[in-house]
Amino acid sequence: MSYVGSFLKKKNSYFDTDEEFWEAFLKEYKKDAQLDVNSLSTDGSNKFGDLLDRVQRGVPAEHRGEIWLSISDSLDAHLDVLYWQLLNEHCPYERAINQDLGRTFPEIPMFKTPEIRKQLYNIMKAYSVYDSEVGYCQGLSFIAGLFLMQNMKEELAFTIFVRLMESYNLRTLFTPKMPGLMLLIYQFNAIFQTYIPALYFHFYRYNLSPMMYASQWFLTLFSYSFNVDLVFRIVDLILVEGPISVLLRFSLVILKRYEDDLLGIEKFDSLMDFLKSEKFTYVDDVEEMIKEVIDLKKVVSDNRLEQLKLEHLEDIKKREPAQREMEQLRETLKLLRKENKEQTNKIAEDKKIQQALTDEIVLLKQLVKELQEDNEAVKMQVKDLRTILSQEEMIKEDDRLISLQEELQFLKDKLRATQVELCQSRMQYNELETAYQLEQERWKKSKRRLSRKIQQSEDKSKRTSLMIDPPSTPATPTSMKPIELPSIAE
Repeated sequence: MSYVGSFLKKKNSYFDTDEEFWEAFLKEYKKDAQLDVNSLSTDGSNKFGDLLDRVQRGVPAEHRGEIWLSISDSLDAHLDVLYWQLLNEHCPYERAINQDLGRTFPEIPMFKTPEIRKQLYNIMKAYSVYDSEVGYCQGLSFIAGLFLMQNMKEELAFTIFVRLMESYNLRTLFTPKMPGLMLLIYQFNAIFQTYIPALYFHFYRYNLSPMMYASQWFLTLFSYSFNVDLVFRIVDLILVEGPISVLLRFSLVILKRYEDDLLGIEKFDSLMDFLKSEKFTYVDDVEEMIKEVIDLKKVVSDNRLEQLKLEHLEDIKKREPAQREMEQLRETLKLLRKENKEQTNKIAEDKKIQQALTDEIVLLKQLVKELQEDNEAVKMQVKDLRTILSQEEMIKEDDRLISLQEELQFLKDKLRATQVELCQSRMQYNELETAYQLEQERWKKSKRRLSRKIQQSEDKSKRTSLMIDPPSTPATPTSMKPIELPSIAE
């Protein structure tokens, strides 16, 4: 039996070897599937009381799947049955899940096979129906994929996935507004500042916030970027210690290891590139890193995490009034923009009407001119005809001339009426133009008042955030806000 690591001293006297411990542990769990391993004593009164120490020393790779199921208490017959029922339900995320299958562990051959892709699709579909508040997002498929790598049946992978999301409270990282992720980032930022201050302020100087790099680590349990043998050990510890402390300690250890390299980089893009590079994300001395993570328990203590949690909740309460005021200002600005747009559209429509009337007048003038020319030609013809036509014919021609003159008079009357209408339209346009100018002045005054209110609100928010965030250093070109509100476009 091979083990991932064995550098910690054994404390339990019931078993001479780790192999004996894990064989007995699995045998006991199979006999009593309801065994609560998280309540086992650690004072030696229980033969499995040193479970944490055993996990820290290393889990046997060939039995990792069974051990994960046992530690997390994931053998749930109800969920097994429910899983297959959920697959028959409608899922609004089917297209998104299918699109992400090829992006999940693309470098690992097993995830290119139709069988594994189908299993991963089923797990994601079933969970999105099971927990409609979370639904689906890409990071979830990386977590579920870790369980399929342990050769679990898909229904068992689903049950341990549900247990991790619910009992270990990972779902708060994915629910709307991601409250769990926001808390985790807050705790990370605070401990990062005290544990590696030089690197913290270096990142601060270049506006590199934890949301830009650490959020991806937390949402995928490091599996998106780091090698899976390290990720397996992370999950080992998460199942016995809980996710928060483990995720924070791994993050700090990794950054501490490459502190000198990162301090030597003086561009934002270059820092981001290094954090994604293979040098940073591939850990070959996994066991040494695990030892460093365990040693960091004193820095990331439960008391410190609870204190930071309370501070974060208090910070949220302080920010709520400013955020509500900001939302109200945004709504007011939205209404004013809508009103201004309507006025602008109305003036544009009036201009179109005026232009159409002007074009019609030009056309009528041209038509009158042509008729006048035709009339003159007719007059000449009549004059010539009068000399050769009989009296009767001359009378007919006179009648025709009178008709033409009447038509000409009608057109002249129409032209005068159109000119009067144009004059009235111009007067209406001038009135609208004046009203528009007045409206513009009112809009500008409202906008200035709103800008002052927004500026006051943002200043208030900055003063509140400065109570938590450190003051900017002299070399800081810009400030980084712990929680940055979207800017309002003018």
